[in-house]
Amino acid sequence: IDKVLDHGWSVAAAVRWLNERAVPSPRGTRTNADGQRERIDWSVTALKRVLTNPMLVGYDVVGVGKNRFQILQVDGKAHRPHPPLITD
Repeated sequence: IDKVLDHGWSVAAAVRWLNERAVPSPRGTRTNADGQRERIDWSVTALKRVLTNPMLVGYDVVGVGKNRFQILQVDGKAHRPHPPLITD
């Protein structure tokens, strides 16, 4: 977060930095054709999804598939049960 938001890095530069340091991505690992487990690298799309996830700013999210990351509404208002990890 700090590389992109505080230091002005592009998302692509942050992805390269994460992959160079073998930081595990949210997708984890996969099994290749030889049966070996291999790490799935970060991608620009994956990092953008992390950086734009409403949970980072304290909201509860619901949904699956194409409807994932929808902000939970309680009594017609966005439900924000915990302090944000990053500010709006």
